[in-house]
Amino acid sequence: DSITLAEMLKTLRNDIDASVAPAALKPQLRERLDAAGKVLFSRQKKQRNTIINQAASQANEAAELAAKEGRSAFVLNLPAGLDAKAAASLTNQVAKAHPDLAFFAVTAPDPFTDDDKIKCFAAVPENHPLFPNANTWLQAALKPLNGRGGGKPNFAQGSVPNADDQTILNLLTTAQTILDDASSPSSS
Repeated sequence: DSITLAEMLKTLRNDIDASVAPAALKPQLRERLDAAGKVLFSRQKKQRNTIINQAASQANEAAELAAKEGRSAFVLNLPAGLDAKAAASLTNQVAKAHPDLAFFAVTAPDPFTDDDKIKCFAAVPENHPLFPNANTWLQAALKPLNGRGGGKPNFAQGSVPNADDQTILNLLTTAQTILDDASSPSSS
């Protein structure tokens, strides 16, 4: 089982409190533990920011390529660990630079938590030629994998339980197949 940093620190604090160490030593141990926790949380925050920056760079590059190739939508596999706030921020960045592009993105579980769910999100601008809204694309991709999700017309997010590499690949493939089917001349 995975344990979060906060849970680990709480367990260690409880262990210190329950220990038979001299009472005068316990505050010093707690203080050292708190100092180490601050350092670890700071490093974790830097790692998260690196992941968010990598994801933003990937999304912007993919959007540039899609626009250059004349595509109206794309599917993207992003680095593990994006949360809903980061996904929304990334979507806003892409929408600002390419307001007519729709995209579907997948991110593996957050390595800093014990959550084992694959996260995904779809962004579809109003009056998009392929998809009436983000939820349509999201729900169609999640259904075969027993995923759940929903959202607003221009942004929807969801998840698939029990993440593994094959499930991530299946979700990406399903989202791409839906896009390819919607893009084919026979679907117009």
